[in-house]
Amino acid sequence: MPTKFQQRVYSIVKRIPRGKTTTYKAIAEKLKTSPRAVG
Repeated sequence: MPTKFQQRVYSIVKRIPRGKTTTYKAIAEKLKTSPRAVG
């Protein structure tokens, strides 16, 4: 069972359009956390 944090990360990741890329940093900025926590 994923944690609430993992659910938040997944909700952002699933919005990335097919064929597009992003970084851990970009995801982390949306969550107001560190890239290391996301990666």
